[in-house]
Amino acid sequence: MRSLSPLAACFLTAIALAFPGTARADTVTGTVRTAAGLPVAGVTLEFSGGVTPLNPTTDANGVFTITVVAGTYDIDFLPPQTTLAPRQYLGAVVAGTLNLGIVTLAPGFLLSGVVRTTAMAPIVGADINVYDAVTGEKLLTPTDNTTATGSFGVIVPAGTFDVRAAPPAGQLFVAILQENVVVSGPLTLPAFTLPPGFVLSGTVRNSQTMAAIVGGDIDVDNALTGARVQTPSDDTSATGAFSVIVPAGTFNITIDPPAGLAVQGRRILNVVVTGTTAAGTITLDPGFVLTGTIQRAGNLPVGGCDLDVDRVLGLQRLYTAYDFSEVNGTFRIVVPAGLFHLTITPPTGQALVARRILNLNVTGNQNLGTYVLTTGQWLSGTIFRGNGQIESGGNIDVFNPSTGEEIVTPNDMVAANGTYGVWVPSGTWNVRVRTKKASLYFDLTSSVPVSGPTTYTPGLPLSPVASYLGANVPGQSVPSGGAILVDFALYNPTASGAGGDLVVTLTDPAGGVTTLVPTLPFLLNPGQLIAAFGLPIPLPPANPAHLGLPFRLRLNVNFFGTSTTFETDDFSFLVQ
Repeated sequence: MRSLSPLAACFLTAIALAFPGTARADTVTGTVRTAAGLPVAGVTLEFSGGVTPLNPTTDANGVFTITVVAGTYDIDFLPPQTTLAPRQYLGAVVAGTLNLGIVTLAPGFLLSGVVRTTAMAPIVGADINVYDAVTGEKLLTPTDNTTATGSFGVIVPAGTFDVRAAPPAGQLFVAILQENVVVSGPLTLPAFTLPPGFVLSGTVRNSQTMAAIVGGDIDVDNALTGARVQTPSDDTSATGAFSVIVPAGTFNITIDPPAGLAVQGRRILNVVVTGTTAAGTITLDPGFVLTGTIQRAGNLPVGGCDLDVDRVLGLQRLYTAYDFSEVNGTFRIVVPAGLFHLTITPPTGQALVARRILNLNVTGNQNLGTYVLTTGQWLSGTIFRGNGQIESGGNIDVFNPSTGEEIVTPNDMVAANGTYGVWVPSGTWNVRVRTKKASLYFDLTSSVPVSGPTTYTPGLPLSPVASYLGANVPGQSVPSGGAILVDFALYNPTASGAGGDLVVTLTDPAGGVTTLVPTLPFLLNPGQLIAAFGLPIPLPPANPAHLGLPFRLRLNVNFFGTSTTFETDDFSFLVQ
């Protein structure tokens, strides 16, 4: 066979480069219809990656057959009419013929509005994103930037959505989110008024190697209210850098490393922003990977469970990124070495009892196996005072009467209307109503049998002595061996004389108890109040291993001459 001349070989190579479609090509086919089953003609299919196949539209019967280079694509379905909502098909793997079957386009409605500054000037080029309020999935909304008048209009299906307006890159305005927007027809949203903001920046690195953490997620929350600040494009860059726009205020910054990296997340508290703010270099510590699976009876996976990790020493909660179970029930969290309690809280409404695994000793990567959650019974009711009024603000604790073990009951706070509701297993339990701080009523514990949905509505007796104990400066840290300043009060709300023995104790992070104020008898006349503010109480030197961990100061009122407590209050603080 004659070989090609060098000139011919170059010619053929040039042709191959000029026409990359001569590489392997494959086919995507299917049919686009409305929810009523009618074909939709003229729908344009757009492929990710800059691929532009010929004639990527549906025919009169809604059918499409498109040839593209083999690969994985996100495919956008863009209808020609505004009465249908666009749709996106993610991760289509094209190798051979891929038949997408029937692609249904939902009816679409115009969602419109305007984005402006606090000075009422339009913001041009603002980006509008629409998210499913339940799943968080981002909807496809082509041409969703604001016009010269600051207005926008996107087509969405019926549903409940969160809608975010973000300023154009480089403009110092804070993005705004309107939550739980219900769309059932054309809807004009209230104006998005974006406040001025400041640049908050920093760099995230591995604490051991100082390598950049690439693709880490930055979240910013108001330190006072907990409200999340919207920070679009907040992932760390190839150098580990981030830059977000936030308003003036005090914030908590959360850094989540990329999923799959054996590095712990981190939360930095009380960052004050009054202008351009550089957070400097933030380091994330490597850790050990804990994996496992959460199921219910029948080997059924439970997704959406929240996992919380507490150090046994001081019961100090760790921040753990991605601390939830996936749809298949699996979870993966990264923690440091140490001894921990793990709490699993199932999603609300699953009729499952939360579970706590005690004393996990973490010394390396570990598969914790499968945890099976028990089906629960709904225990609920209203908390009343002895005078028939509701008592709000306390919480419900449930214990096994045989072992004293606490049954985990998340979301067990008593609401403003006095109601509560928790999931517990079937059985007979000791249910304790813990009243709110400075309440005039007793805590109350009762034996409650539970074999199905159960209503428990106790009436709380009036306490002969109401107590209050609090830090004079909330959240203060105290030097080891120093004195803590406290506010305290004792009050007799009854029509008779009352009193007892006052005892003040200190509990260290390991659970050791030291009596700071020994038995001190007192007697109160009806309506009498004893109070002190900024009272110094000396503390013993702390174990160096306990520095930086929470201690608890407790005031007990005991019956005269006994160790039986009938009234108590406490608060936590750190010793440095």
